[in-house]
Amino acid sequence: MAVEASAVATRDTSDKTTSKKPDTQIIDLIKEWQDARTAGTTLTKPTEPLTIDFKDPIYHNQMNEDLNNLTKDVNQAKPNQQDVAKDFAAVQKDSQYWTTHEQGNTTAQPVTTDLSNETKQTQATLQDWKDGKITAAQAQTQLEKSTADVKDDLNTLQNVDWHERNDGSSKGTSPGTPGKPGTPGDPGSPGTPLKDQSTYANMQQGSWRVNDVASEIGGTGIDPNFDVTHNADGSMTAKFSGGGYTDGLLTKTEAYNPKDNTVQLNYDVNVKPGSNLHALESDIAITNSEGKTAMAASQFVYNPKTHMAEFDTSDSNHHWVKAAEVAVPDDGQPMSVSMDVKMVGNTYEYTGLTVNGKTIALDPNETKFNMTQIGPKGWARNTIVTQLQQDEGSAPKGEITSSTVTYNDVHINQGNTGDTTSSTSNTTGG
Repeated sequence: MAVEASAVATRDTSDKTTSKKPDTQIIDLIKEWQDARTAGTTLTKPTEPLTIDFKDPIYHNQMNEDLNNLTKDVNQAKPNQQDVAKDFAAVQKDSQYWTTHEQGNTTAQPVTTDLSNETKQTQATLQDWKDGKITAAQAQTQLEKSTADVKDDLNTLQNVDWHERNDGSSKGTSPGTPGKPGTPGDPGSPGTPLKDQSTYANMQQGSWRVNDVASEIGGTGIDPNFDVTHNADGSMTAKFSGGGYTDGLLTKTEAYNPKDNTVQLNYDVNVKPGSNLHALESDIAITNSEGKTAMAASQFVYNPKTHMAEFDTSDSNHHWVKAAEVAVPDDGQPMSVSMDVKMVGNTYEYTGLTVNGKTIALDPNETKFNMTQIGPKGWARNTIVTQLQQDEGSAPKGEITSSTVTYNDVHINQGNTGDTTSSTSNTTGG
């Protein structure tokens, strides 16, 4: 997307996110967790492994693996100090992610507070064991209790997050196995349900085109080193390499129903650690029956020193403007995004953004813009062009760097919000 680059974001420590109002299932789940704590037990069975069956990586298969490894090594007949310490370091990183993820969520605060206390207790036990202040048997007894509590806290937060992202439409099948997400377009999918909603699943193998026209991309153009792999689990990995500030762009086209006034882009994304990524861009260019195009571009501009990113929208002149500061996970940790764009006459408006289940407050001055006449790219009327773009960061002249990004469950919902007379429902397509 040929829009002006934004400056690297600086961290704003104020909390710009607001949690959804919890549904009764979330409230009940937290109460169950509190009752178990009062009784000295856990909702999650301490010695049983957590089920790793989530199709969406936001549910932290890696976290469950880390917890299972820790449980296994702590409960061995003769636990190995180094193995347990290594396992706990991985779980500690998971817990730090969840503490950041649930920042500002008052409903889950008792769980995150307990998680902080229990991880400190586990760390203290490991240190006493290492220093010889307690025996291996004493350490094991204490670790069995504290790691079971950590496991229960993290699993409870996982369940809460699932309900927040799915509007409480399905209750977990058991404490260790939250209900699976609905298929795209079903009530269980991320994002706000739309009236007369239809869905285009956007992940079919071979359907994405690598755009190598530099004038259509922006930055300093594209280097041809772009490797796109469709994985067995349905995800798509895009590895791009080039010099400083070169960009890589994938594109796909869907039909747009002019009777719909709202288009929603949903996707899950994971940036591989070590990637030289300046910004992650995801766009939907919506062209109506009159040949007017809503250039609904968006990008997360990463600050490599913090967990924050600047979220930019694209204005009437196709320039980037800052709409929010967003807390983002570390590279290697998944991020789930849902963005709504509404067409009103010949204007388009960014009406909603959620990141990892949290609603992000957008600057109202940077959300509503004029549509433009269809551009030279030849985009047809009544189409939605989805674009996924990787913008490389700076690099010494002549040096080639790379970024690797995995996308999952990319899909377009379209339908109606607000006042509308439409009652026509589309047919799901691809």
